[in-house]
Amino acid sequence: MKSKSSSSDKNENNNNNWDILDEPVKHHVLSFFNKRDLAKTGEINREFYRLSRDSILQNQARTDYTHLITTNKISGLRGCFLSCYLKSVDKIIFFDCLNEIKILNYHTGEITPFFDSLRNSSVFPKIIKELSGNRVIIAFDDRTLRILDLTTQTCIKTCLYPEEHTRNAQKITCLNELSDGRIIYGDNSGKVYLWDLKVENPKTISNFSSFFPTCLEVLPDDKVLIGGAPGWGSTENSLNILDIRSSTREPFIGFSESISDIIKLNNNKIAIGAKDIHIINTNTGVCEKTFTTIGYVHSLTKLSQDIFMSTSFDSKIHCNTRPYKCSTRIWNANSGKCLKELEIDNSPEGFFGLPDGNILMGTVMFLFNPLQLENSNKLTL
Repeated sequence: MKSKSSSSDKNENNNNNWDILDEPVKHHVLSFFNKRDLAKTGEINREFYRLSRDSILQNQARTDYTHLITTNKISGLRGCFLSCYLKSVDKIIFFDCLNEIKILNYHTGEITPFFDSLRNSSVFPKIIKELSGNRVIIAFDDRTLRILDLTTQTCIKTCLYPEEHTRNAQKITCLNELSDGRIIYGDNSGKVYLWDLKVENPKTISNFSSFFPTCLEVLPDDKVLIGGAPGWGSTENSLNILDIRSSTREPFIGFSESISDIIKLNNNKIAIGAKDIHIINTNTGVCEKTFTTIGYVHSLTKLSQDIFMSTSFDSKIHCNTRPYKCSTRIWNANSGKCLKELEIDNSPEGFFGLPDGNILMGTVMFLFNPLQLENSNKLTL
């Protein structure tokens, strides 16, 4: 009886110790668990079930990929919510779950802090993109654009973009750099802005009434190809060419599908991600090839001049259903052949190709070479 009472008192003390912990501390403890551990923890009681289902913890949860992947290039980083490959320094810049900017040397695995001024800040990044001149631009959710110098790690330019009425929170949806260094970007209000860095704030150069831009690709002669998502019942074309000099736009080709992404290929060709993938010659405006995918295309990633990767979701599964069924295919734009197909459970946050042939994927900063996957065509995130 004494032993039983002692054991009961010990368990009660442990429960009391857990109960007095603050919520962030509990989250920190559970952040070291993998997905299987979180699932088992959720079976203890209602509070643990609630904590284990936290979306951030689920996204950060570690997963062992070694039984699925034949390449040894795996990084154990977790909690990466936004990342970008920096061609000028051959490294990766990313934001982690603590809202800190860091630089990853993916060759050595070394991680170094970058621009500590954002630490403990309440603003969150939405888009990050490398600019010319060893710089990077970041769009934040407080309607600011900041240009950072990669060498000095200082903010060299900031602007506040115009506030517009939107159904949801206003945010930048796409961004690019023109040949003369000016910044062009669009937001979910349907407007396109131009920021001359010699001027304090950007100006509006185009306005779509029932359409918001989702991607921008810069063409020669100060022209920009804009892809977007038309609103319900809209008759606006979803693919337009904007002339920066005259601020006029015109439909590029007859296109009514929502466009998720545009990438440049070789020989004046582009790939457009929509319900299918379309290879279009920008000189002639002719669609030369169409690749059929499973569901709607989410993103396109250029791997080389003619090789690219598409990510699409199964259209039969609602976007809020988990796990997602994500189909990833490697295409040759010239031959029209699918070189490799992967099926991925759950949605990775993003992909981009690296010069060594590897791909960076998802919130876990997971490196793999898709063409070297020999034993399995299925990845579980």
